[in-house]
Amino acid sequence: REYGADPATLVHIPLGVPVRLPAAPVGRRGGDPLVVCPGYVSRRKGIEAIVAAFGRVVQQIPEARLHLVGGISQPTYARELRELAATVGAAGRVTFTGMVSLARFYGELHDADLVVLGAEYSISASQPLAQAWASNAPVLAPARGAIQELVNDGVDGCLYAAGDSAALASAMVRILRSPDIRAQMAAGSRARASRDSWVVAAHRTVDVYRDVWLERS
Repeated sequence: REYGADPATLVHIPLGVPVRLPAAPVGRRGGDPLVVCPGYVSRRKGIEAIVAAFGRVVQQIPEARLHLVGGISQPTYARELRELAATVGAAGRVTFTGMVSLARFYGELHDADLVVLGAEYSISASQPLAQAWASNAPVLAPARGAIQELVNDGVDGCLYAAGDSAALASAMVRILRSPDIRAQMAAGSRARASRDSWVVAAHRTVDVYRDVWLERS
């Protein structure tokens, strides 16, 4: 829709999720509230809005932590983000893990009280979103591109206006303070993952090719 295409002419196949991951508990077992932002740290994701929002969060939840889990392709951008964290009073609460093993990556998602995704551009798919669902994680995602069509707001995740750090901070605080909301979102993630496994994605892909072949025959 954003580019003027007729949605009726398109078939969208979501990225599949692993089906053999160990089931994650609903919520963490204790400790400081943990927010995880997964995926490569790059400018195109607008992660500065997440860091700025987190600065507002720690004003209300001082013990909260933010982990940026993923490789950093632009060192200067990482330095800018660290400086921003210091400016908003969250320097000691923000961690850059850099590239980690897949096991550590999923471990971070399992441990998260909230997974926050960043994207200020229109995207067709999000692997971190699929991985968060597979990890039974509560997800807060930007209302941009395909993400806003994939996420059922309030069911298997919540949406926020991309780039609006004030609105994002408000949503983060609301979710972090409500075990019931997190449990509901985690349950939605688990249900979504069961519907969007790689096996299901493969069958959908085959069906699309079959339909196109039959139309041309």
